[in-house]
Amino acid sequence: MKQKFGLLIPALAGAILWTACGHSPRELPPAAAALPAGARLAQARIEPVRTYIAVAGVVEARRQAQLAPRIAGTVARLYANLGSQVKQGQILAVLKAPELRARRQRAARQLRSARASALAQDAAVRQARLQWQLAQDTAARYARLWRHHAVSPHEYEQVRTAAAQARASLQQAEQARAAALARQAALAAGAEEARQWARDREIRAPFAGVITARSVNIGDLASPGMPVFTLAAPERLRVLAWVPVSWAMNLHLGQEIALAGSGRRVQGRIDAIAPAEDPQSHTVMIHAALAPGAFPIGAYLRVMIPGAKRPALVVPRGAVIRQDGLTQMLVINQQRQPELRLVRAGNAVAGGITILAGLSAGETYVVNAGAPHV
Repeated sequence: MKQKFGLLIPALAGAILWTACGHSPRELPPAAAALPAGARLAQARIEPVRTYIAVAGVVEARRQAQLAPRIAGTVARLYANLGSQVKQGQILAVLKAPELRARRQRAARQLRSARASALAQDAAVRQARLQWQLAQDTAARYARLWRHHAVSPHEYEQVRTAAAQARASLQQAEQARAAALARQAALAAGAEEARQWARDREIRAPFAGVITARSVNIGDLASPGMPVFTLAAPERLRVLAWVPVSWAMNLHLGQEIALAGSGRRVQGRIDAIAPAEDPQSHTVMIHAALAPGAFPIGAYLRVMIPGAKRPALVVPRGAVIRQDGLTQMLVINQQRQPELRLVRAGNAVAGGITILAGLSAGETYVVNAGAPHV
């Protein structure tokens, strides 16, 4: 490469002498046929350039849930793993809780006993009602006999007393039946609750999606409030990013921003900007819509946040030479001779690449000199 530049620099010197006669230094003259094809001279100039900063972002599903059991128990069976596609209502895990089985059996026994008691009380009510009706009929018959002086007042009073006692017995039987039915209803509710607790041993998917995290294995203890699975719906994704307040002021809803990660670069659209900053980090959280499948859930991305335009020295990419680990440019010095000069390159922009040091506005340089460039 050094030999190639040794042949190129004398030819460039002739081109500079030609430009000294009043021709523009921006373009290589036709007379400099010794230059490589496509090489030209250009003059460094300041241009307004859009500035960017890269902030960290993470991909997440818009709909996701952490699933925890409603009861405490050990994990007996697992039906889903990391990355599993699951349907709504699908069983993901089953817990083992022996005390729940005992509770359910006890509730079932108590309910059977209460039902038997309620049936017995209902039979007692039917019997008491028959006795009361019979006592009423007897009292009515004795009342007619008493009016015709066929029975003594004492006999009539005994029959009336028996009818009143029969009515009191019926009322007591009805009260006992009501108490038995109430106890049966309460025990039925307790039995249903026990069955519900038994059903709570199962952890089910509340919606269709993909398992993005699993924190237990078979035999592990799980308890209420402890997430066992994380479920996400991958059809709607977004990127969460935290932007410095000074840069967030330039953002607006619907604005497109670049998202980069894993060697890929895609566009996202801002659809939410937090109305307040985080007092600890002095950043503002933003959400950007992301096409399904663009990046996996949980991926960390570089989010390019645009800022205001600032003046910067911009040169074409073909003017910056990467050689032997150095960044250089071929610049025309004050003696109108080309020389390799170390420069410090900045960010790539639409018009090329910014130069932070090593080149001044107005200097002439070579574009596409034939060396490896950025």
